[in-house]
Amino acid sequence: MSLVQQVILNADEELRYPTPSEIRMIQNFCKTGDRRIRIAQTLADHEKELVEKGVR
Repeated sequence: MSLVQQVILNADEELRYPTPSEIRMIQNFCKTGDRRIRIAQTLADHEKELVEKGVR
């Protein structure tokens, strides 16, 4: 479950709007999306090498 979905579901379950700190968490999550995609791409590009090193 994504951070955004989790924040919204938690607030909804408690019958409230997201708190200012939860809104900031969502904003930060959105701002760092490009970085997470680059990290995922790097891991995918080196998948075989990482697995081989992990097996040893």
